[in-house]
Amino acid sequence: MAEAGLQWLRDRYADTLSAAISRGGWILAGAVIFFLGTLFLLGPRIPFSFVPQADSGVMQINLRLAPGAPIDVTNAATGRAEAWLFNQHEVLSVQTTVGSNGTATFGSSPNIAGMTVQMVPPRQRRNIFVLAAEYRKNLLALLRDQPSAGISASTAGGLQGQGSRVSFTLSTSDFNALSEANTRALAFLAANPHVEDAASDLSQTTLENDFVPDPNRLSGTGITPGALAEALQTYTSGTQASMVQLGGISYPIIVQMDPTGLSGAQSLLNLPVYSSALQSTMRTRQFGTFILSRTPLRLDRTNRRYSTDIDLDLAPDAPPPLAFQNQVTAEMRRADILANGVSFDTEKRFGPADLAAQLAGQAPLAFLLALFLVYLVMGAQFNSWRYPVYLLLPVPLALAGALWLAWALRTGLDIFGLLGMLMLIGLSAKNAILYLDFVVERMKVMPFRDALVESARLRFRPIIMTTLTVLVISFPLIFGRGQGAEFGQKLGVVMLGGIISSTVLTFYVVPAAFYLFERKKHPDKSGPMSG
Repeated sequence: MAEAGLQWLRDRYADTLSAAISRGGWILAGAVIFFLGTLFLLGPRIPFSFVPQADSGVMQINLRLAPGAPIDVTNAATGRAEAWLFNQHEVLSVQTTVGSNGTATFGSSPNIAGMTVQMVPPRQRRNIFVLAAEYRKNLLALLRDQPSAGISASTAGGLQGQGSRVSFTLSTSDFNALSEANTRALAFLAANPHVEDAASDLSQTTLENDFVPDPNRLSGTGITPGALAEALQTYTSGTQASMVQLGGISYPIIVQMDPTGLSGAQSLLNLPVYSSALQSTMRTRQFGTFILSRTPLRLDRTNRRYSTDIDLDLAPDAPPPLAFQNQVTAEMRRADILANGVSFDTEKRFGPADLAAQLAGQAPLAFLLALFLVYLVMGAQFNSWRYPVYLLLPVPLALAGALWLAWALRTGLDIFGLLGMLMLIGLSAKNAILYLDFVVERMKVMPFRDALVESARLRFRPIIMTTLTVLVISFPLIFGRGQGAEFGQKLGVVMLGGIISSTVLTFYVVPAAFYLFERKKHPDKSGPMSG
């Protein structure tokens, strides 16, 4: 039955091909429109990522309490979170650090803690990206008695671009503008449905007492703010008055106030300061007062521009980092957050969004270079510069089919999908080689047009069988569900879509193009083409 069906399909194809050859110009025009329309209309809608999201089995949970929270309070809250985690059957082990989140993002602070959670094997639990969102929600509910507590739960990846955490950088030359943009950006990103948690190192602050002098009180005393600051520094930190040599070794002589006399801000207000203009000793409280303020734990500058890193934990259904960055950048510009010279960019050159941008920019060049090299090899093999053009006609059609299937299945493209596109150059050209090589042989014994139709009839079965072989290979890649299967999924999608479209369209496009451009050279019976 299968044999009869294949023969019927072959005969129907040969009958339609005879009529299609006469309309070669229309067929080629349709193929060009199909390819260009796919490339320019559908291509920009397909998201790019560097590597696929991989379930590494490791989750990083960070806890942030209010700035200034003592370490014992942070430790107690972290202990409650640890107890809850150990009650989850998906958790294998938890490694905790209180006073640091385990990364260099925020440094050390008593109000933060980091927990590295090792999960059980993937077959014994749900996807880690789904679990991360649920764990964060449940831990926030557990610590609801800490209103200002923040929880981030992200997945770790073994390669650049993996995991659910992405980092971006806000930067500007004006620190006040950066502080305002940071506050607005965090609120804006936290409201984004694709963001689970947003945190900035500029928001990590510590409490400090700042002495603020009153210019009116300093007037007429002969004491400048700089002299007052120097006096306070001398009292608290000391100053080197001289050096003394004992036994040939020099020792510095440090003049400093007895630390026992500095019990707090009130004692600093009672420190004596001599006024040369008034010829009298005055107290520091007569010149100003201490103000309790918050200050960032650190200040970063790049090329003399202040910058702050914003870490985002993306939801499981979030777009890839590059598409997400482009989307939120446009939205923040419309919201006037990126004003006054504030820029929003990737945190580092090898971040997931930047790697995806490099991939999207360099992949077309790599594809064209590979196509050109294949053309040179075919030209040398067949001793013709025209012949390889017909052999490579299926490649654009395969590329269009791959893009359509990637768009239909919402898989997007990554470095493995682009590797599949390079493979399509050879996989799609093989059908044209099977066909045209036979056409050249048949042209020696029959008219040109009859040779095209007869070769299509005779080579129909080999083309179908080789195509089915490639399709069967792609199915395990697409539908595999084991650990690491995500690395081959986009490769399989590209292979499947590309081979189907190139095979179906090659049945008509290659004979039509060959007949359209070669019929004047071979009106009746002709030998092989010459270059």
